[in-house]
Amino acid sequence: MTEENKKISYEWRLKEIEDLTIRELYAILQLRQEVFVVEQKSIYNDLDDKDLQSSHLMCWNKDELIACARIVGFFSEMLIFI
Repeated sequence: MTEENKKISYEWRLKEIEDLTIRELYAILQLRQEVFVVEQKSIYNDLDDKDLQSSHLMCWNKDELIACARIVGFFSEMLIFI
């Protein structure tokens, strides 16, 4: 494996719901299901309409979504610097 292949490259994206691509939305829902439903066994209605009023912060490593958060309410109007 070359040094280039070992590099981890993170890309942060912050988007409103209407700006998400279908692939991004699918990746967010898939990751949340894996973490909350499967790993944490928290069975609840994840689609609770909060996504519609939230900003969505995503961290990608190449084509893989490795982290996401929804920023609800007051914080969605703030600038986030990472």
